Amino acid sequence: MLKVDKKSEPSFLTDFKKRNKPSAWDDYNQADIKPKLKEFMLENEQDGYCPYCEVYIKDDKSHIEHIRPKDIFPRVFDNHDNLMACCMSPNTCGGSKANKYDENFINPVINNPKEYLEYDLSSGDIVPIHSEGEYYEMAIYTIDLLNLNYRKLSDARRSLSIELNYLYEESDFDYYKDELKKFPSLIDFIKEDIFG
Repeated sequence: MLKVDKKSEPSFLTDFKKRNKPSAWDDYNQADIKPKLKEFMLENEQDGYCPYCEVYIKDDKSHIEHIRPKDIFPRVFDNHDNLMACCMSPNTCGGSKANKYDENFINPVINNPKEYLEYDLSSGDIVPIHSEGEYYEMAIYTIDLLNLNYRKLSDARRSLSIELNYLYEESDFDYYKDELKKFPSLIDFIKEDIFG
């Protein structure tokens, strides 16, 4: 899971809100606002990755994710800090999360997932760093809610970790991160484990 550093709300979104006074998410279906917003978030805030599963996504393979579901938190339905571009997998991420939310959720805009989650390299699973307490509870809740250990994801992470074990130079890890375009925090985790 990746930390998302939100930028200021883009001017096209601010202008749209001022001109149209949207009262529901469907009001954003006009003027290509949603596609422009996805593109802005992917390019400027997320480096092209789904913050939940860390798969590199294209604009047309993503949707706008409401971190706090708009049906439960209607006051923040168009708050820029509550929005991310997310992959469209039906088995993980926003497809798994749907309209569920709890304060135990690791919000990648507010929380740094590196403080809660790490990897079990033998299985490819994402696991809690802590063995008890609030951070543990948040890690377990988030892993389960997003289905981050969906077998296909865990197998892909495990395969990548095996491949990375054959690298000996720090620059090789950077090359993999830039070229493979998936699981950047796993690559950083392994690199840090080897080189400190």
